[in-house]
Amino acid sequence: VNEEKAKEVVPKISRYANSQNKVSEADFFSNHPFHLVIENFSRTVVAPPKPNSSLESRWFYERARGQYSDARPASSAKSKRKEFDLKNPRSQLVTKTDLAKVLNTFRGFPDLVSKGAQKSFVEFAKAIETTWSSESDEHKKFNEKFFKNSMSKVLIFRSLEKLVSGQDWYQGGYRANVVTYSLAKLSDCIKGEKKVINFQKIWNAQTISEELEKTLLEIALRAYKHLTADPLPGSPTNVTEYAKTSKCWQIFKDEKYLLPNFAKTFLISKSVAKDADRQAESKQILTNEVERQKAVIAYGGPFWSKVLEFSSQKNILIPSDWSLLSSATAIPRKLPSSDKEYRKLLTLLERARKSGFED
Repeated sequence: VNEEKAKEVVPKISRYANSQNKVSEADFFSNHPFHLVIENFSRTVVAPPKPNSSLESRWFYERARGQYSDARPASSAKSKRKEFDLKNPRSQLVTKTDLAKVLNTFRGFPDLVSKGAQKSFVEFAKAIETTWSSESDEHKKFNEKFFKNSMSKVLIFRSLEKLVSGQDWYQGGYRANVVTYSLAKLSDCIKGEKKVINFQKIWNAQTISEELEKTLLEIALRAYKHLTADPLPGSPTNVTEYAKTSKCWQIFKDEKYLLPNFAKTFLISKSVAKDADRQAESKQILTNEVERQKAVIAYGGPFWSKVLEFSSQKNILIPSDWSLLSSATAIPRKLPSSDKEYRKLLTLLERARKSGFED
């Protein structure tokens, strides 16, 4: 099957034919276009240097298991391996399940995250698919800003993990639950104030501020006490099991907490954030247009001649389709006149593929 069809067919083959080896839900979803988009950003977007460093780096998104190891040069090339490690530090490796855990946390589902990586990922995949499907063929929401914000959320999550481990009140155990509950609580409090974390500032600094650290630790202590307190009647006595319940989250969510005055140093208004989102989406729309043009032109006139011949034989063209494909056979000497025509050509190609056309 062609590459486009393979994205749909291969996961289904794995799901229905695999009976010998365990394949996770995350593996089935790895070829979804969303992950390809995030993977592409992770290979092209360069992160600013960390404090006290002059080195730029990347946040490496591992769409499929083993990509990081495969990308790392073989042990025989020490200098190249060292260069790769500096540009792609293992501390900035993010797997699909990592991303699902972090984004589900900031979406306000710590009880779901506490149920484990696979259950969390399944719900994450459903949410992504809903948004992806609702955006037609633009997918403007999954832009460079979305990528940077997502990696900033991962940075916050991992920073809090380290902070919690170093606290006197932390006696070990339940760290994963404490972290996801704390960040979900912070997100809920910020939402109530009609504010948003300034993720761009965090991305630029590649670290979190002292003010954000203090706020997170205040909430983390509350989360730890909440999770380890005597359970309510009818609730699981095991902390990790209790953390999986909606009741556990609802009680902590309803607990009153006022953000400190210094929180304004790491927050921005929702209106400012929305303006930035609109700008990022507009930029992505332009990027999508350019990518469509590049794809259509790269195929070349002879290729479009084959599409025209096949589609005509299959009788799947109306006169206007035939005219557009006929014109495309002259690429690059003559190019389509608008983005609408580029879109239409790619749609006609997809239709031909569904009817059996092979590239």
